This record gives sequence, C-alpha cells and structure tokens, in this order.
Amino acid sequence: MVRGPGRPHALPVAADGVGGRQSALVARIAGGGSRDQYCRAVYKVSMPLEPALLEILACPKCKGPLQTKTDGSALLCLSCRLAYAVVDDIPDLIIEDARPLEG
Repeated sequence: MVRGPGRPHALPVAADGVGGRQSALVARIAGGGSRDQYCRAVYKVSMPLEPALLEILACPKCKGPLQTKTDGSALLCLSCRLAYAVVDDIPDLIIEDARPLEG
C-alpha cells in the first residue's frame, strides 16, 4: 500500500512495484497515463487558490489584478486578455505560456 501527503486512501501496488494489476488499472482509468493522472482521475483532488495568495498575485505582463476562472483552471488578466494556467494548484505565471482570451 502507498500512502502519502494528499493521498488519504491507500492504493494497491504490485509486488514488484511496477506492472501487475495496478498498472493495468492505471492504463484503463487514465487512458494509459501515469500514476499521478490515475490519482487525479480517481480522487479529483483540487483545492482553490488561497484568497490571500490571490490578493498579492499580479499579471506579470501589466502588473494588473488577476481573477480566477470559475472552474479554477486559470487566472485571468482582463487588461492583457491573457489566461494563465493553474496546474496542480500552482499558477503558471510565465508570459510565454499564457493563452489569449477568446472573444
């Protein structure tokens, strides 16, 4: 069994640590993805960004305020019309990685 931070439930692991039943289950649920994708698919763990963090974060391009997308998957700068992805609850504030807002 594997336990760790953010994993309240134990996951079965094959005797050799790789392969076996668990790897087949990962492949079936995560579409052939990694163990991390399996955990996200099963537990769908996502925490909203802390309000205190959102208060101090600013758009790296224009230094303006950022807003959270309703599903929490991105931070939006309405001035620059850019969306910065939030991956594993960590905002990616690299300007080159930002996507333009549609519309």
